[in-house]
Amino acid sequence: PRSALDGEYGDEAIASAVRRELREDAQTTELGGIEVRVSGGVVSLRGVVPLLEDAESAEEVASRVPGVVEVRELLDVEQYER
Repeated sequence: PRSALDGEYGDEAIASAVRRELREDAQTTELGGIEVRVSGGVVSLRGVVPLLEDAESAEEVASRVPGVVEVRELLDVEQYER
């Protein structure tokens, strides 16, 4: 929900929305264990994903959540695609 004071989305609401989208999106639903932190609308994604494509998908999904200003994809990739 938006803040009654300034009409902006709060960090906790953004984090919850990002987690929900990651769970519900077909590209990222299998990627459990991604830690989502938000500060000032900037989302940081941390954790380990199997492939580089998974990290890119998580970043894309997070970036489309309302209120997100920037996404910092800090995920470790187990295996790079060749």
